[in-house]
Amino acid sequence: MTFLEAIDEIGRSIEDNLHGQHDFSTLVSAELKKHSLPTLFQEKLLPELRERHGNMEPLKGRSCNFSDECFILFIGNGFSIEMYHWDYRDTAIHDHDFQGAFQCLKGLNHQLQFEY
Repeated sequence: MTFLEAIDEIGRSIEDNLHGQHDFSTLVSAELKKHSLPTLFQEKLLPELRERHGNMEPLKGRSCNFSDECFILFIGNGFSIEMYHWDYRDTAIHDHDFQGAFQCLKGLNHQLQFEY
């Protein structure tokens, strides 16, 4: 199975199970655990990811400028699967809610949370 085939399978499974599931984050976490996305991901996929993003971005209705490069990989009914690539850009302190799950595909993941 390729990386994008796994993404499609995850997206379709989320769509199929979304109606009976009240906790979106739990559903998405379970779907991510079914696949080993970090082992499927390879940097040589970037041209294919860019092409898919180019097809998805108009459907999403917004551009991605959160990281060095963003890829919209799947658009479902009320959710999307996106991949963010950080190389040099820092993520500024920001405040927003998030419902779902995330997974680091390669490299280090360092997060801090502050309360004021």
